[in-house]
Amino acid sequence: MKRNLYIGLITLFSLFVSGCTKAPNVNYNAQMHKDIKKITIASSNFGNELDVYYHNHPGMSFGLVGSLVAAAEFSSKKTTYNKLIASNKFNVSSYLVSRVAYHLAKQKYKVTTLKLEAKNRTEFLKEYPKSNTDAYLDIMIANAGYIAESPRASYKPSVYVKTRLVKNRDKSVVYDKFVSAGENFALPKEVDYVGFEENHTYKDFDTLKTKCKSSTEGIKKALDKIAKRIALSLKRG
Repeated sequence: MKRNLYIGLITLFSLFVSGCTKAPNVNYNAQMHKDIKKITIASSNFGNELDVYYHNHPGMSFGLVGSLVAAAEFSSKKTTYNKLIASNKFNVSSYLVSRVAYHLAKQKYKVTTLKLEAKNRTEFLKEYPKSNTDAYLDIMIANAGYIAESPRASYKPSVYVKTRLVKNRDKSVVYDKFVSAGENFALPKEVDYVGFEENHTYKDFDTLKTKCKSSTEGIKKALDKIAKRIALSLKRG
C-alpha cells in the first residue's frame, strides 16, 4: 500500500513538472493593492521527513514491476536518510513560515500566522477564518528534500512551494505562484525558479549520507531563497 501511494505521489509530481499541468502565474500588483498592510500566513505541516529520489529512473519504463522497483529504492533511501538526520529535529514548514514572516516584515508588513492541523495539503483553503487581516498568504509545500535529475546526476537540496495571496475583503486572488529551488528538471516556464545551492549538492547517495548532519543546511538555504522571492514578489508599492 505504501509503495502504491509513493508511486502515485511521484507520478502526480512528474505530471506537474513535465508541463501536463499548467503552473499558476498571477503576479502581485502593489499599486493596486496598497490597502494590504497586514498579512496572515496560513501553512499546514509538511512534517519532518525529507524526500530523496531522482527523476528518470530506468524502472519507470517497465510498467508496474519497474515502478515498484523504483518506489522500493526511493522508499529505502528516504527511510535511511531521515533516520540519519532525525537528531536535527528540523521542521520544513515551521522554518519556511518563520523566514517568510521575517522577509515580509522587512517589507514593512504586519505579519501574523495561522497554523493549520492538516498535513501535506494538496489544495488551497476554500475558506479562511474571519479576522482583521488584510490578506491571507496560503502556503503549501509540495515537496522538499534531495532530488537529482537522473541516476547519475548530483542530489540538490530542492523545495517546491505553491503559494497564493487572497484578499480578505473580497476573497480575490491577487498573487498565485509555484516557487521552486534546487532540481529544475522539466519545470514549466511559469514556475518562479530561484536556483540552487552549489555548496550543498552531493554527487551520489553515499556522499549525501556521509554529509547528512550538515545537509539540512542546504534545505534551509533553499527555503530561505524561496522566502525571499515570495516577499520580494509582494513588495509594497
